[in-house]
Amino acid sequence: MRIYFSAYSGPIITDTVNGLNLLAAKINDFLDSHDERIFVQADTSGSPAPYEVFLPSVEFEKGHGPIFVSRTAQVGLRIVGSSKNLRLWCNHLLFPPSAIDGDHHHPDQVHLPEYVAFSSMPVIIEVREEG
Repeated sequence: MRIYFSAYSGPIITDTVNGLNLLAAKINDFLDSHDERIFVQADTSGSPAPYEVFLPSVEFEKGHGPIFVSRTAQVGLRIVGSSKNLRLWCNHLLFPPSAIDGDHHHPDQVHLPEYVAFSSMPVIIEVREEG
């Protein structure tokens, strides 16, 4: 998994179909556990061009209310929300085996009340064959 970031765009989480589906399973296991948060390291090797930087990790935290996505200096990408909202957000990590390079989801573009905080960063989740 890689997390690309630039000041002019929100973060983009990329991986292969298998990698994104495994990440979804890992997050769902976390949501079924008593743990309050989970950190997932991202690959930061190579160049992030045309983006500015790779973010080093993503943290998912069980909280209350709508999803709030932010960038932190300590972690990279932080995603907080109720377990119900996190589960819905993380379902956007799932792609069918037939997905191809460039297929993507916008987990924040679900129009449900109290799902995503107004000030949350938009995120794109995208299939990339090279991960």
